[in-house]
Amino acid sequence: MKRQVVNLERLMETLKISNKIGLISETGVRRIALTQEDKIMRDIFMGWLEEEGLEVRVDDFGNIYGRREGLRNDLTPVMTGSHLDTQPYGGRYDGILGVLSGLEIIKVLNENNVQTLRPIEVVNFTNEEGYRFFPSTTSGSDGICNILTKECIYETTDENGYSFEEELKKIGYLGDEKNRAKDIYSFVELHIEQGPILEQKNKSIGIVEGDKGIKRIEFSIKGKTSHSTGTPMEGRKDALLKAAEIVVAIHQIAKEKVGTIINIGKFKIEPGAVSHIPCDAKFTMHITHQDENILDELIESIKKKSSTIVAEEKMEIEINAYSSLPKARFSKEIMNEIEEVAHDFGYSTLRMLSGGGHDANNIATIAPTGMVFIPCKDGVSHSVEEFASEEDIEKGVNVLLNVVLKLAQQEDNLEQEG
Repeated sequence: MKRQVVNLERLMETLKISNKIGLISETGVRRIALTQEDKIMRDIFMGWLEEEGLEVRVDDFGNIYGRREGLRNDLTPVMTGSHLDTQPYGGRYDGILGVLSGLEIIKVLNENNVQTLRPIEVVNFTNEEGYRFFPSTTSGSDGICNILTKECIYETTDENGYSFEEELKKIGYLGDEKNRAKDIYSFVELHIEQGPILEQKNKSIGIVEGDKGIKRIEFSIKGKTSHSTGTPMEGRKDALLKAAEIVVAIHQIAKEKVGTIINIGKFKIEPGAVSHIPCDAKFTMHITHQDENILDELIESIKKKSSTIVAEEKMEIEINAYSSLPKARFSKEIMNEIEEVAHDFGYSTLRMLSGGGHDANNIATIAPTGMVFIPCKDGVSHSVEEFASEEDIEKGVNVLLNVVLKLAQQEDNLEQEG
């Protein structure tokens, strides 16, 4: 089978157009899920899919699919893609590169009149970043994989009380349940690493073996409000103060177990006025460790220590643990295909775990799945400073293109990892 190569200039021009939709700080993108910026990007993406002659459909979670027919359309499709939404101060590549690389694959196959045995589908998943609606963090793939129910996803709200379902209707992307991806032969996602390992080790292609998964722990500390300067320091029940003590304790516990990664990036204080003692403090923690037993031990230690800190002042605490993204093991067969293609191009590779969490985590529960990582400068992601070089992008998309092509010519079933 003839090796195909990406048209890098064309792909970079496509990325350039994307970068203008929600542009901030010259190099960043703010394109929150189901906002007008998201709608504009979706409309453009739909147009690009239609220009390539793809069969375009939208499901009831707003996921967009572009299908290129194969010689055997009775066979299940090879799927590739990611997401077009971003964090509020996000970069130009996270998720976006994975979707637009899928589009570029279709363009290469079309212009070279390459026919595939299986259909190929490019997908844009809804609300992968999980910034706006809670508790779902990857709404589109959560939905089609039945990780959360449709009702749960539809009822999630943003900080202004707008529901996922309402906002999906508002931007015109509430599609039909019959359009969901159901039977998938394989799924391959291209993504920037979101960490420094590939750059540090001078490797071009990361072959992702799996994802450690992410647990989300929500803390709510109840105190008592009163006048900020009229109330003596003795006997106060300051919820923010206790929350701060818990945060420090959490970091100390995490440091005791090598390989633990935590982040506390969201705080909400009530009443939220300078003249009031905080009576309610809520914050959310993400925690991950590749050993699930150690992770469970850490969570129990954190719960116990947090409850002790609050009890000292006879205050109340509520702690809820959720799985933001499941732990994933990716297909050995697809990993081998990625490695073979990369080495055929002469690209260096590294087998590695992901800790970022992706739609691929969810899809791995229903289909054989693989991920290709490329380096990002200094490991920075979810930031306006996020950057991937054109050379690394070209290598990553060349690998994705040829892996997808090889998978799309296979008739025998792949083995799904348990």
